[in-house]
Amino acid sequence: MAIYEVNLHTIEGDATAAERLPVVGGLASGAALARTMLNSLALGARKQCIYSFTGFNAQLTSQPGYIPLWGIARDVGPTQRFRPTGLALELLNEALRGDMFEVNRLGAKDVSIYAFRTAKDWAAVFVSSSLSDRTVKFELPPGSQSALHLDRLVSDSIDATNEDASHIRIDRALMNATNGVASFDLHALGIGILSTD
Repeated sequence: MAIYEVNLHTIEGDATAAERLPVVGGLASGAALARTMLNSLALGARKQCIYSFTGFNAQLTSQPGYIPLWGIARDVGPTQRFRPTGLALELLNEALRGDMFEVNRLGAKDVSIYAFRTAKDWAAVFVSSSLSDRTVKFELPPGSQSALHLDRLVSDSIDATNEDASHIRIDRALMNATNGVASFDLHALGIGILSTD
């Protein structure tokens, strides 16, 4: 199964353009797109195409105004600024490797977990649907090294966007697990990728 176009589609309804902006242009859009694509992958979709690379805005059909829709790149010029959907896609492209594995869930039910593994490395993707920050604890697969990469989609605030300046970005760090358990903070509506080399 393949999906030709996947992204937000929010031009209908009675919310104003200003009310939609923090959702469509904010951290929530990256988390929603990532969860949709990962759930589709779990259901058998092997090829998925984001709609689209460029696209500045779309006119609302039931309200006056425009909203930043469909383009995952905000600026292809000097700033090369990506929207949260583009940053989420960047993280997913780095994390997806090998086969998808089921994960035994523990902890908050508003954080979805997806795991991938090859013969020599693995990655786990955490997608939050919580409006509050969460502390995530993850038990490493047997035989894993304790030195890990932690890449997170983070934001200056829950209402921030990348429309006028870079307020949402990928934060990259190294971390160590303790006794086979990795623990880290995940932003509200954020994405985290925990991986070996």
